[in-house]
Amino acid sequence: MEFIQRHLILVFGIVLISPILCYTQDDFCIPYVESINTVIDFSKSAVLIQTPLKEGTGIFINIPFNDIPEKGNVIVITAKHVLGSKFDTLDNPLEYFDTVVVSMKTQKGQIDARKYVLADLVQNYDLAFLAPIDKKRSYDEYETFTHNIDSGIAVLSEIKRAQTVFVAGYPFGVGSESITPVIQSGIISYIDTTNLFALIDIPINYGNSGGPAYVILNSGEKKLLGLILGFRKNSADKVLNIIGDRLKLKDANSSLGVVLLLKPFLDEFSSWFKKIRDTDRK
Repeated sequence: MEFIQRHLILVFGIVLISPILCYTQDDFCIPYVESINTVIDFSKSAVLIQTPLKEGTGIFINIPFNDIPEKGNVIVITAKHVLGSKFDTLDNPLEYFDTVVVSMKTQKGQIDARKYVLADLVQNYDLAFLAPIDKKRSYDEYETFTHNIDSGIAVLSEIKRAQTVFVAGYPFGVGSESITPVIQSGIISYIDTTNLFALIDIPINYGNSGGPAYVILNSGEKKLLGLILGFRKNSADKVLNIIGDRLKLKDANSSLGVVLLLKPFLDEFSSWFKKIRDTDRK
C-alpha cells in the first residue's frame, strides 16, 4: 500500500507540474507543447527546390490581395545560387535556370511537384524570387505554412542577440523524399543591421541554403527572421564577403549559420509586390 501511495503522489505531482512546463526567454513563458507545435507549423513554409544540378530549400511567402487581405498570391524566395546552371571556378553562379521544380505535400500526404519560374534576382545578394507557372490544386489543399509579407516577418527593431531561432530545410537531402524538413534550433549570436545579416549558432549544410530561419521575439511572438545562406569564401554575395573580411573567415564553417534579414529587402521590393497583389491570382 505504501508503494502504491508513493507512486500515486509522484504521478499526481507530475500532473500538477506539467501544465506549467514552459519554454522561457527573457520576460515571457511559452507553454512547451504550444511552442513545439508552432515550430512544426512554421517549418511547413520550407519547400524543396530541385534543379537538374542540385537541391535546396525555399520559403513560402504570401502577398495579400489589396481587396481580400486574408488571401493572396503565394511565391517562393530562395538563395539564388541554388538556381545556378553555370558556375565560375569559385562556385559563384554565372547563369540560372529559368524554371525549377518546387515540391510540396498535400493534406492527404501526396507529394506534388510544381514548376516555378525565376521571377527576379536581387543584385549583389544571394536572393531570388520564384513564381508558380502551373496550378495543380488550391494552396488550401497543401500541408504548408505561408508567411504574410505585411505582418509575418520580423523587423530590425524586434530582433536582438540571444533570442531563440529555428531553421528548417533539407540538409544533404534529408527529408526530401517525404517533404519533411529537418528542424534545428539555436540562438542569434550576432546582428549587423547595417549590412542586414545575422549569425546563428546552428550548423548549416548543403541543402539548407535558401531555407527559413524563425525567431522567437521577446513578446513571445514567432516570426520569420530571414533566409539561410551557406558561407562560401570569395562569394559574389555582398553579405558573405563582408562576413569573410570582418570576421576573418577564410573557409566554410559548418558550425556557423548566416541569415539574410529579409524585411528590408522585401520592403525594397514593395513596388514589385504591389504589381502582383491583384494580378494572375493563383
